Amino acid sequence: MTVPIQVQFVQQTSRNTCVHACLSMVTGLPIEGLVGRFGDKGLSFDEEAVVLTELGILPVPKAGLASDLFPEQGVYLVTVPSLNFPGLNHRVVWMSDPGSGNFILLDPNEGRTDFEAYPRHCIHQNDGPLKGYSEVTLLRVMRGHRGHQRREELYKQRCAAVQVTACS
Repeated sequence: MTVPIQVQFVQQTSRNTCVHACLSMVTGLPIEGLVGRFGDKGLSFDEEAVVLTELGILPVPKAGLASDLFPEQGVYLVTVPSLNFPGLNHRVVWMSDPGSGNFILLDPNEGRTDFEAYPRHCIHQNDGPLKGYSEVTLLRVMRGHRGHQRREELYKQRCAAVQVTACS
């Protein structure tokens, strides 16, 4: 059984939980559980990779800052400059919109009081506040991985909790 990656927006709960929120968006794990597991701190790529691979998602780092760094339709975790803390980084989900084929950006700061967030459609560097990005990770489904069943259960729980009909 292979379960595709399903993304649902999750807001970060504190200054340091953008990676936790991004992982929650793509895995279905509750952000509170991730904060409980790793603490209220920034997460490394290795910690991020552990969570993803446990649930049958292979993180594939993309090197460099090429202009065509997002050639594949899919879901990416991307490090961007923080809009709220100059000189620091911030993690967002960058994904293709299945309907249009365009990319949208999900910033876990969206909707937080007194925090700026990247707009969902600021994909190109000339389209607003996004001036660059660094670490880019393409998420790939690991065929036949035992984590798929757990992720499918998480997605179903998440859909039931928010009564989303599009998750079926």
